[in-house]
Amino acid sequence: MYFAMIYRALELAEQAYEAHGLPYEGGLSKMSKYPPSRFRWVYDEAGSADYCVKVLDTETGRVVVWPYF
Repeated sequence: MYFAMIYRALELAEQAYEAHGLPYEGGLSKMSKYPPSRFRWVYDEAGSADYCVKVLDTETGRVVVWPYF
């Protein structure tokens, strides 16, 4: 189960890097170069349901709509 959670975190990280238009290399060996903890998911009540989930890049402060919702 622990490995399933790690791979899910890596999958979400890959999607977050992609949503922000950032480069990403997958795999456990690259985790230190592309940390999943760089991102935070945010719920925004304003606007339509299609745009209520956003992902914050904690390094840049940039927020984009989460396109996978």
